[in-house]
Amino acid sequence: MEPPALPIPSTRRSRLLSRLAGAATLGAVLLTGFGASAGTTVAPAGSLTPSPLGHYLASRHAEVAHDLGAAADLLSVALASDPANPQLLQASFRLLVEAGRMTEAVAIARRMQSQDTLDAVSRLALALDRIKSDDYKAADGYFNGIQGQGLERFLKPMLGAWTELKLRGHDAALAALAPLGQINGFEPLYEMELAEIEDVSGQAPEAAQHYDRALQTASDQAFRMVELVANFRLRQGDRKGAEALYTDFEKAHPRTFLTQPLRKALASQKASGTKPQPLIANEAQGLAEALFNITVLLQSDSSNDAALLLARLALYLRGDEAIFQTLLADVLDAQQRYQAALVVYRQVPPDSPYGWQAQIKVADDLQHLNRSDEAIALLQKLVDARPDRAEAAIELGDSLRAAKRFPEAVKAYSQAIARLGKIEPDEWSVYYFRGIAYERSGQWPPAERDFKKALQLQPDQPYVLNYLGYTWVDRGEHLKEAIDMLQRAVQAKSDDGFIVDSLAWAYYRLGQYDKAVIYQEKAISLEPGVSTLNDHLGNIYWKLGRHTEARFQWQRALAFKPDADQVKPIEAKLQHGLSAGGG
Repeated sequence: MEPPALPIPSTRRSRLLSRLAGAATLGAVLLTGFGASAGTTVAPAGSLTPSPLGHYLASRHAEVAHDLGAAADLLSVALASDPANPQLLQASFRLLVEAGRMTEAVAIARRMQSQDTLDAVSRLALALDRIKSDDYKAADGYFNGIQGQGLERFLKPMLGAWTELKLRGHDAALAALAPLGQINGFEPLYEMELAEIEDVSGQAPEAAQHYDRALQTASDQAFRMVELVANFRLRQGDRKGAEALYTDFEKAHPRTFLTQPLRKALASQKASGTKPQPLIANEAQGLAEALFNITVLLQSDSSNDAALLLARLALYLRGDEAIFQTLLADVLDAQQRYQAALVVYRQVPPDSPYGWQAQIKVADDLQHLNRSDEAIALLQKLVDARPDRAEAAIELGDSLRAAKRFPEAVKAYSQAIARLGKIEPDEWSVYYFRGIAYERSGQWPPAERDFKKALQLQPDQPYVLNYLGYTWVDRGEHLKEAIDMLQRAVQAKSDDGFIVDSLAWAYYRLGQYDKAVIYQEKAISLEPGVSTLNDHLGNIYWKLGRHTEARFQWQRALAFKPDADQVKPIEAKLQHGLSAGGG
């Protein structure tokens, strides 16, 4: 039997739910169910006229199905029938922002303002709309209305500082930003925004001091910080200082592709004797950068709903900035809104520092959307286009492995390994996944070598211990070492039902049914709805003489939709017991 735990990345497991058609279908069902009490009327031919409630519920379903555009459209029907409803206005505003339909969202925010129901984000949208028209006075008024804790605690000082700079000058901007400096742990962010204000104000010495403090206080220098500080140093004629930043970042992040376009631009500027333009040249761009920073904070804190709103708003203000596009796409990806993320990733300029990863993410999202052939074709083009990079080859191997094209996956992983050269310990997975591809291709000796190589790099890696240990048991080889491996894997990942299942099944294959049942019941408690795990428990119960319980588990295994080739063996066991179904 194949190892029950084959850790394909979660990106391969997720499936996009139904889109507008599914939402509309549910809406019709809901309308029929609510009938006249929900506001439904009967048309002359007996057709159903949708109710506001039905459209609201259909909108909610479309949102769960990750179709924000459909959700916004459906909710607009409900709003049209009750245009003053503050809850519908707020929900519609949020959906329109999340869908990137900012003109419509701003119109809804104005209606909210007329009812005095603005919240922090709708105030922000109205402020940005005014900034795009260079009306900083009106924008400042909206920022002054932002009160409270939580998100508002960051929004008001970080954004208000830029309107203060425009309206009342340098000192007023620093005073407005000061509350951010009182929040523990935010010194790097505070220093960066101080530096940017000084930079835009033309105070180069002060800007240099604050940029340096931001670098010194940051526990891990993000690439955007490196990019901004290097840009400043280059504008001051300090090429060596900029190059030192790139070098330090490359040492901290081996194999990074982010600095390559910057080094290329640096070489071009050196040859022509020119200097780069500032990345933040005015108050509007500084404000957009502040929104970017807040979004990154929210994203890292898993506050993805707010992160998506702010990422959309930042892009509304500065839609031509590649890093803003990348951040928005990453937030959409994290929310499994793959179609929307795909659209944004495709907008990232290929020659930007983020272009290479964006192209790989396009392929990843195509895979999510069950467009495997397109993903594989794109990845092959990327592999051919950049023989110096391994990322596309690894992703191609993953896609081919997910498509069960194992010999081709072996070839892709082998290309990646050749391109990587010396494999670092944190790159163990390329050997692990090639080992899986070898094993599934019926090539056990090279598979075994790859698993052992992965364990040399990461001796306690639970997935590798699980796969190699289970396969050894299944082959009747190195049994003592295999059980030890599986026990170590379970100890490391005791909450992983598939790894626990591997240890249980190993004991079963060794005839140690009393031990097997303990671990198999635990595996079922962790993953109750998996056909294979229930089938295994049925086999163990049968061996223990608990035949009624065994048949119950086999019935559950059938109910949980096993692979097609497992249906008949399970049905045979239900009829005739274990001897009929193998195992």
